[in-house]
Amino acid sequence: MRVKAFHRVGDPQPLVKEASVVLVEDDNGTPIAVAVSLGKGLGVHVAHADDPDFNATLRELGIRQLTVCEDFRQQPLDHLMAAPALSR
Repeated sequence: MRVKAFHRVGDPQPLVKEASVVLVEDDNGTPIAVAVSLGKGLGVHVAHADDPDFNATLRELGIRQLTVCEDFRQQPLDHLMAAPALSR
């Protein structure tokens, strides 16, 4: 799968990499999401910290870090776009 990482919202030039597993961590290094390629043309499995089986998915991938998700509240993207550090 191809992964595009942006330095900030609206950045016109992403870093583009090929990967079979992508792990997203918060600022403290805690895993919060993972995407795993199932093979060319077979799709991608995506899991995030609010999923009940997220830690099992991490373990299956050999990631031995426990993630505890309490009171998860997803913020709307318009909230992120308004943040001064992200809108430049």
